[in-house]
Amino acid sequence: MKILTKNIIGSFLVLSVCFQTCIFKKPEFPFEPSISFRSMSKKSLLDGNGQVIEDSIFLDINFKDGNGDIGLSVEDTTGQFARRRPDKSFNPYYYNFYCTIYRRNKFTGVYERLILPKFIDPVTNTEFETNIHGRVPPLAPKDKQSPIEGVIRYNIGGLFYDVIGINKRDSIRFEVFIYDRALNQSNVITTPAILVNE
Repeated sequence: MKILTKNIIGSFLVLSVCFQTCIFKKPEFPFEPSISFRSMSKKSLLDGNGQVIEDSIFLDINFKDGNGDIGLSVEDTTGQFARRRPDKSFNPYYYNFYCTIYRRNKFTGVYERLILPKFIDPVTNTEFETNIHGRVPPLAPKDKQSPIEGVIRYNIGGLFYDVIGINKRDSIRFEVFIYDRALNQSNVITTPAILVNE
C-alpha cells in the first residue's frame, strides 16, 4: 500500500506499509504501539555527469500493536485528526509517523536536531518549521481489532541539501515514533547514522 504526500520542502514522502498477523496463535501485545529499527538504505538520483542531484533514504521500522489500531485514512482530517485545532494551532495528531533529522556537529561530534526552513502559514499568519513527518494508512480494518506486527517502509524523498542546509558529507540520523488511533504514542527510536551524498 502506498500513499503520496507532498512535503513542504518540495519533494514527496512515500509510505509503503505491510503487515502480518500470526496464523496459528494470536500474539499478545500491549495496546500501545511499539517500534524498533530494522534497516536503512539510500538511493541517489544522478545527473548526466554522474553527480548526485538528490537522495532518497528508506527507513524500515518494525512495529507491533495489540489491537491493530494504527493508521489514518484520507478521510481522517477532522476532529482529533484535523490539521489544526479550533484555536488554529497545529494539531500534533494530524501526523501519526514522526521523523526528525539530527546532524552530527563536525566540531563536537554531537548529533543535534536539524532546524528545517520555516514558512508563514497563510491561515494563522504564524511561522512554522517544515517537517518530514507522515501519515501511515490503516494497517487493519477498523471493525476488527486484533494484534498486528509488520514493517513500515518510510521513504524520505527529495533531500535537497542546499535547501535544508545539509552538506554533502554530513552524517545524519533520525528519531522516530508513531501514534495509534487512540493517540497512544510508541517508544522513540534513534536510527544509526548515515553519511549523505557519499
